[in-house]
Amino acid sequence: MVSPTEREWRGLRRLELTPTPTPLDRAERLSDHVGAEIWIKRDDVGAIGVAGNKIRKLEFLLAAALAEGADTLIIVGARQSNAARATAASAALLGLECHLVVDGDGVGAAEGNLLLDQLFGAVIHPSGVQDWAALERRARDLEEELARDGRHPFRMPVGCSSPMGAVGFACAYEELLQQLDEEQVVAESIYHASTSGGTHAGLVLGRKMMQRGPRIHGIDVGDLYEDAAETIASLAREAGALIAVDHEFSVEAVEIESGHMGRCYGSITEQATAAIALTARLEGVVADPVYSGKALGALLEDATRGRIKGPVVFWHTGGTPACFAMPYQEALVAAAGAAESGPGEQPG
Repeated sequence: MVSPTEREWRGLRRLELTPTPTPLDRAERLSDHVGAEIWIKRDDVGAIGVAGNKIRKLEFLLAAALAEGADTLIIVGARQSNAARATAASAALLGLECHLVVDGDGVGAAEGNLLLDQLFGAVIHPSGVQDWAALERRARDLEEELARDGRHPFRMPVGCSSPMGAVGFACAYEELLQQLDEEQVVAESIYHASTSGGTHAGLVLGRKMMQRGPRIHGIDVGDLYEDAAETIASLAREAGALIAVDHEFSVEAVEIESGHMGRCYGSITEQATAAIALTARLEGVVADPVYSGKALGALLEDATRGRIKGPVVFWHTGGTPACFAMPYQEALVAAAGAAESGPGEQPG
């Protein structure tokens, strides 16, 4: 791949890590099956590191890192972290060293994102801890150690979610509106997976900036915050300040739905695996079982129950490598088997 071009968007530096706009496709067979007009925003496709929504955030975060003279990136995450994998891939492209501080003991099986992390040359540091605060402390210690060794480390936010990262999705919302206008589609809402909040905050900011467009319907799949809506509203305010957009964001303006995560973050849910299998069988599009599949499951439930009145956008945030990690792989094989006598026989 050619070295990325640096441009500006609303006064902020941006590295163009992947071609945009990403596709906006009408899911015709899935729409017919559930009785609602569904469009898929394909952030699962791109030019680097199996793509995904983190690339949009990294375009701004890495431009800032390079401006500070960074030669090393540090990020914390779960073993199948999409943000860690996208950071490792971007570091490989830019010739930067990358360190991943992951939860638990030992590296474990090289599968899914963890396999890709190693292929991209990331240094993996098993932390021996599980909670996010402890992971962040380990990352700070590593940052100090690398600095003492003469490196210039830049510590990435969890999930690449920060005001700077959120700007990437304000930019993305503008991109989506242009595509909807070209298709002459007036969408009712955007369904997406919401966890660390950067994607959600950026989309909320983008809608506020544009003063029109589909509302943002986030599906909470992480349960990271005591008050997710307040965290997202705060992120949106701070992101707006970076691009000289002075808007207030009330908690009431943040639409976030719980009840689709399962027992805990990363749990396998029957609703998500069934939605993944159905969409794969009807559209040839694969969602993931931790994030996008759960948002997709929520959307399909609302569609089949008649809660969706107009066209709706499913923002596919990527995460597909998790499908190839255990135990998700087993669950998806079972879901595919259950779907064999159903969606596959629908007329095309």
